Amino acid sequence: MHDTTPCAREFWLDMAEFYGHPYTGTTESSFFSPLRKNLPHGVSAPVMMSAMEMAAQYHRLQWRKGTSKNIGGEPFVRHLAVVTSIGIAMGITDSDDLATLLLHDAEEDAFEQYLLNMFLIKQSVSNNPAALSALQVGPRTELFRSFCKAFTKERQKERGLSPREQEVEFRLKRNADIAGMFGSRVASQVHYLSNPVGMSTSKKRERQRQRYLHKPENIKLLKLCDILSKLVDADYDTHWSAQKVACFFEHAVMFTNMLQNPPPFAYELLDVAFGKLKPRESTEQWCRNGAILKHAMLVS
Repeated sequence: MHDTTPCAREFWLDMAEFYGHPYTGTTESSFFSPLRKNLPHGVSAPVMMSAMEMAAQYHRLQWRKGTSKNIGGEPFVRHLAVVTSIGIAMGITDSDDLATLLLHDAEEDAFEQYLLNMFLIKQSVSNNPAALSALQVGPRTELFRSFCKAFTKERQKERGLSPREQEVEFRLKRNADIAGMFGSRVASQVHYLSNPVGMSTSKKRERQRQRYLHKPENIKLLKLCDILSKLVDADYDTHWSAQKVACFFEHAVMFTNMLQNPPPFAYELLDVAFGKLKPRESTEQWCRNGAILKHAMLVS
């Protein structure tokens, strides 16, 4: 598996532009600069610019799990930029679909973002980047979880809504906001791509494949962009265990195979990921990964 076209290899290297971007606590929208420079022909620039601004607003100060090799933390908006870049590389040129990729986590994370904003206000650091950084990279996690538990309990007393009901309420409001800005198609696609409230983490990948098995093809393709982006993450971010990377790679290949006509770029990127992520001492899991990827590329 060494005949990959330069396109996928070059794309993987280009992702360093996203992962090397410095973060100051106030520059979410600047993570989309490479996207602004490389919008596909025919895409509505106003729609894309609005989606980028809304994504930056919705995920302001939100960080992902893990620790980046380059900067010591992982701003959430970087993930959105990488997912959308993969969509463009796979040939997606529909403005609504690309806006969906930029906003694909907006509904699912609506309640967490609200809680984060409330937490930062309470900590009196919402406009202090240095203090924010100290909270986000390390001790924030336990502090934040304790705050969320107490805050949702207090709201339950005031409004009679369980934490689950509170999250549903915020998700519905967020989806309505998206529909008002971008229309019902983008809003419904974002909803499709959101994991259900309270989704069990047990056998999560298997459940995810089952959930998408009968979804429309374009929804599967949009989800595939999200899945492939996590393989790029695994090369730049150190929080995944070797076993988790190996198992997720298998999931990515199996999900790609679910599409009726997967874009060739998807398998090219999987091939690059295989070479980048496979350890020198190959494990049984990686031997299986290589076999299923080789078979998938032969029959595609």
